[in-house]
This record gives sequence, structure tokens and C-alpha cells, in this order.
Amino acid sequence: MIKYWQSMLRLHSELWLPWQKLRLFDTDRAMDFLEPFYPPMGRPATNRPQILRSFVLFSLLFSMGLTPSSLTHWVERLKHDRVLATLVGCTLHSLPPLGSYYDLMNRLWTAPKTDLYGRGKLLPASWNSKKPDRPKGKGQKASELHPKITEKLALRISDGRDIPFNFEARLQQLFYFVAVLPSAQKSAMSGQDLSDASRHFPDPDASWGWDSDLDKHYFGYTLFQLSCHNSDLHTDISLLLRLPVPSVTIQ
Repeated sequence: MIKYWQSMLRLHSELWLPWQKLRLFDTDRAMDFLEPFYPPMGRPATNRPQILRSFVLFSLLFSMGLTPSSLTHWVERLKHDRVLATLVGCTLHSLPPLGSYYDLMNRLWTAPKTDLYGRGKLLPASWNSKKPDRPKGKGQKASELHPKITEKLALRISDGRDIPFNFEARLQQLFYFVAVLPSAQKSAMSGQDLSDASRHFPDPDASWGWDSDLDKHYFGYTLFQLSCHNSDLHTDISLLLRLPVPSVTIQ
């Protein structure tokens, strides 16, 4: 009984927001989209909805500072936390192994397996050692390597043209089916209120940049985001996420 009330306390405190977001996550839509990426013959892959829910829960808790940014640590933590395992949709004895997570990532990430984009590539000591110039005023953005890249990306999409080096194309399509389309069907967005924003996230192949929100240098990777502002909900609803490869020019 004590463990039950402890679990309920966690669900209604630190886990309340992730719990509610997982309740709204329609895995049926996601499974319909993912089906073509699995072979039609042989032993069917198991725990696909649970792996997706686990990824979502992991990301939410990491953004809240409640878990480290380590997938290995996360998978091990689930084995000893019945509440988190239940939110994922598994018992402690039926959780997907670590390799299943990477298998799903390999199916959705379309970068070629070359040394240029290899995650285990050795980098020279001078790699990304130079920081960009700090902006003169507080809250100002650092100068972009490719000016107006966000506008160029939006224009290419509006014109129906492909985006070069778009390795996350399948992820964008999955995001569209499970997040953007349901939001549009619920009238949560308007085509008249589109905006764009850039953020920086850590990545092994990233470089130094300037984070105007934190007012400091940041070693990360630029995320370009096309959003729709909902004035009733007072929030921005993401429509497209883009992580361009460094030094790639978008015309």
C-alpha cells in the first residue's frame, strides 16, 4: 500500500506533465507510418509502440532535468523503476533492450554510413576549438554562417522542393503524422501565424555557437524550427524541425 501511494504521488507531482503528454500520444498513427520500414517476413519486431513511448518519456524527463542525457542510463533505469516502466507500457521484465532503440534510430535516420557522418570518427585536437565572436548587445543573435538559412528552408518547402542532406526526412514525416496532423485536425493551429526560431543542442559533430537566451557560448547543433503560434493556448506549435549538416549551403 505504501508503494502504491508513493507511485501516485510521483504521478501527480514530477511525472504529471510527462504522464499527460503520453496519454495524448497516439501510437497507432505512428505504427501505421513505421510499418513499411520493417521487413514483411521473418520474426516481427516487438515493443515498437513501447520504444516510441520510452523515447518520448526520456526526452521529456531530460528536458525537465530529471534524467541524464544517456540512453544507456535510461534503459538501465527503467529496469528498476516500475512507475516509469508502466508509463512506457511494459512490466519490469518485458522492457525492450538497448539495441532495439538503436535499431529504430537506424531505420529512421537516412545518413549514409561513411566516415564523413560516422558517429565514432576521431576528431583532431583543433576541431571546433574556436568560439564565435560574442554579440555586442545582450539578447542579440550571433552572426550566422549562412544568413537567412531559415527563410531559405521555408521557401524550399513552400515551393515543394527537396532539402539537400535531409537525413531526418523520415523523422519529419513521423512528426507530421503523430503531432502536426492531429493538431491541425483539432484546429490548434492557423496558417496565418507561422514563425521560425533557432536553438542550440549538444551533438558530437556540432560546433561552438552563441545562445542568446542563456547569454553565453554554447557547444551544440543548430535546430531550425518552423512553428505556428496559437494565441488561445499561448504556445507555439512546432510544424517542422530541421538539423542541417554543418557547412552545407542551402540555395
